[in-house]
Amino acid sequence: MTKELDLKFYYSKPLDSGLIFKIVPYGKQFGHHIRLTNGEQMTNELIDLIRKGFKHGLK
Repeated sequence: MTKELDLKFYYSKPLDSGLIFKIVPYGKQFGHHIRLTNGEQMTNELIDLIRKGFKHGLK
């Protein structure tokens, strides 16, 4: 069993980041999938991506 955390958020367009391992179209949005395997992956870039997804969800 691997220990990992899968994060998924939606945004209006595909985002470009090495942290995103999969982007799936979902209606007029795109689901972005991020897989974390250690705490060192908790970077400012990751937090910025999560914020974008959160703000998009509030619209």
